[in-house]
Amino acid sequence: MKDGRTLRGGRPAGPDARLDFTGVKAAERQYIRGWPLRIALLGTGAGLFFFLYGYWQLLAFFALKVAAGALHGRTMARLPDRGTWKDAVPALCSVSLAGASYLMAGMWLWVADRPIFDVYSLLLLIIAGLNTMAFRAHLKLFLFTDLILLCIGLAGRIGWLWWQDALSPDTLMLTFLLLASFAYYLLVLREVTRTHAELDASTEARSRQAQRTALSRFTGGVAHDFNNLLTAVLGNVELARLTDTPSEREALMNQAEQAARRGAELTGRLLALSSKARLNPARVSPATVVANLKDVAGYMFDDRYRLWFQVDASLPVIHVDESKLDAALLELVSNAVMSMPEGGAISMRAGRSLLFDPPGVCFEISDEGPGIPKEVQAMVFEPYFTTRPVGGGSGLGLAMVRGIVEQSGGTILLHSDAGAGTRIEVHLPAAAAEEGAQERR
Repeated sequence: MKDGRTLRGGRPAGPDARLDFTGVKAAERQYIRGWPLRIALLGTGAGLFFFLYGYWQLLAFFALKVAAGALHGRTMARLPDRGTWKDAVPALCSVSLAGASYLMAGMWLWVADRPIFDVYSLLLLIIAGLNTMAFRAHLKLFLFTDLILLCIGLAGRIGWLWWQDALSPDTLMLTFLLLASFAYYLLVLREVTRTHAELDASTEARSRQAQRTALSRFTGGVAHDFNNLLTAVLGNVELARLTDTPSEREALMNQAEQAARRGAELTGRLLALSSKARLNPARVSPATVVANLKDVAGYMFDDRYRLWFQVDASLPVIHVDESKLDAALLELVSNAVMSMPEGGAISMRAGRSLLFDPPGVCFEISDEGPGIPKEVQAMVFEPYFTTRPVGGGSGLGLAMVRGIVEQSGGTILLHSDAGAGTRIEVHLPAAAAEEGAQERR
């Protein structure tokens, strides 16, 4: 699997290489988020142009730009998180179409033979260059596409000048200014691109250091836990050999067995958080999952707690290991209970998840506890990290939940504010139609 900057540079992979598109999707999502403001500004400009000069052509180009932008947004939404270069072709085509519509508007202004229109045309070219620098400087393939369109726009303007009045002083001077300005723009763009690359490298270095620290804490915690369990097993077995009393020997062997079972449970949690647990996925209704949780969670509560359940009746089925998902959600409910020792309300809602296309299912568990401080929220799903006092928890529960969710193709999100409770969302994709067909066969 290639690193997550598929369209952000690096050597091109083969046509069938599996690539990670999450980086470019996140960057383009930020660009698309500002689309309404840009549309409003462009629409206002096209409307004023029609009102002042009576030309309708810019309104037509504006309509084409809106259509191309909507197509690009839809194309990016359909781009998978992982795929091949073939999957990226529609996104590149939609980017090119959106840029071409902008290019044609500028060229129409340039050849309209009115000096003020030339100024508007150059203004559109400058805006296009600034947009490229602001939103595409770190996406090398999209940047290359935009630069090709800018070069075509610049060459078209210079070519029209020479076609109309070759070798005149005005033509020579304007050509020089356009080429010099574009060369300076490329130098600035190169520095911006280099800065993005240095920031990415710095971020990756910090990430690697954080991973080494987490691995060190993780291995230390595993060694400590297994050492305690093995000491309990071996100690009880050794004492059982030395005693002559059958009842005492049986009690010691029971303690040894309990320690061994805790070791097996610890191993299962480690496999889950490392996404290596054995899953037996099947098509499951979200309503069934919530019903299972409601039945089991009832034993965890007393009169101090109030539990609320809500399920959207129109949810699609999901393809998960039902027992593992039940255990993960039960762990989240258990954490909610322990965060409110004085009691409170805990709610679980199953609704639609818009993180997937088609929409999946979101299991949301929220409590009225003290919340989680912002500075530690990024670590709560890490192995052996716990906010409880010493002896109050192993630090593997939430890590196990994350492992099961991610192995099931989903994602887990945390929302919490100090003093305002905690909400954890488990997002899972809808079961594909072919999965049901395979099961029926």
